Amino acid sequence: MRLPPLTSLRAFEAACRHESFAAAAEELHVTPSAVSHQIKSLEDHLGVVLFRREARAVVPTAAARRAYPGLRRGFDEMVAAMDAARPPKTGPLVVSVVPSFAMKWLIPRLDRGPADVQVQIVATRDYADLLAGEADLAVRFGMGDYPGLETVRLFEETIVPLAAPALLEHGPPLAGPGDLGRVTLLHDDSMTFDPLAPDWRTWLAAAGAPQVDSAGGPRFTASENVLQAALAGAGGALGRWSLAADDIEAGRLVVPFGPSLTLTPAYYLVTAPGRSERPEIRAFRDWLMAEVADFQARPGRPGT
Repeated sequence: MRLPPLTSLRAFEAACRHESFAAAAEELHVTPSAVSHQIKSLEDHLGVVLFRREARAVVPTAAARRAYPGLRRGFDEMVAAMDAARPPKTGPLVVSVVPSFAMKWLIPRLDRGPADVQVQIVATRDYADLLAGEADLAVRFGMGDYPGLETVRLFEETIVPLAAPALLEHGPPLAGPGDLGRVTLLHDDSMTFDPLAPDWRTWLAAAGAPQVDSAGGPRFTASENVLQAALAGAGGALGRWSLAADDIEAGRLVVPFGPSLTLTPAYYLVTAPGRSERPEIRAFRDWLMAEVADFQARPGRPGT
């Protein structure tokens, strides 16, 4: 059987994965009508309907769902084959990392990294296109749903109340959660992608102090800025424990009381298919996983 054009297969794979012509078009940098045209061409070639066009969505048919896994594996094999044909990578290993993780977790450990791998840390909240080679690997904080990519879960995250020692020593007494109404509350608005992420209101309810007014206080869209404000004594923060762990251990921040709440999002190491066994990526991954294991065993971690 004569193979269909590669452009039609790419359009089909993306549309099936996203269940959306518009999302596939955005990924492929073409128009939705171009994707629709490629799908129609493929349907004509195969003599079968691949998508049901509904009012606001496209739904893969049973034939499409049967074809998709093999086609996805085929694209992964092609990526791996092209990587195998390339000469060894020159230049640094490009690691795309969310800024909070880069600043508070990864960078303090880089001096222990693999000596024969030069690393370039790209701190960004945007997702690098790993399939297009914008980065060699990425550390992402999210739900782990990264279609078409290989993921390894690093560790979960918990949130805890945090304050600078000076705030506890010289500010209003904080004997328990019910006293938090006496201090400025610092808000982390960085997890808007998770509607279930706890904020001060839900944390106070879990702590048995729902009567505390949590509406006021500065709001931050970056977790590292919340921690910096807490370090400066600007108020009490509800922060991510893994990002604050070094400051807690050094005595720059204090967890005055519980509870700690586990988040649904977690940290993931993400690579393009077929690339995780490249020597420099494997060396960095093995080092990172060893650091994660040490971190997981750290005394004082919530839930241990």
